[in-house]
Amino acid sequence: MNVKDQIITPDYAIYNGDCVDVVSSLADNSVDLSVYSPPFCGLYNYSSDHRDMSNCETREQFLAQYEYLVDQIARVTSFSQTAVASSTRGNIVSRTRR
Repeated sequence: MNVKDQIITPDYAIYNGDCVDVVSSLADNSVDLSVYSPPFCGLYNYSSDHRDMSNCETREQFLAQYEYLVDQIARVTSFSQTAVASSTRGNIVSRTRR
């Protein structure tokens, strides 16, 4: 896992890194709460890295990459727990898995 910084305690873990790299390395049903702000296509470019979702050239390309991330978040999220993301309108979107 490629992270810039991390804090791991017996009660929680916080990772600062590429979300796809981090979530891909986590065990199934191991996350009780995830909070993130996805990179929206065309609004802001975070880097020139070709793997950066903010560099997608089309909405379809972005949605295909984002679908992979959402599937990974669903895989690691424990049953009856929550994932929270900001939306393009500044709203907070949350979903509890049951």
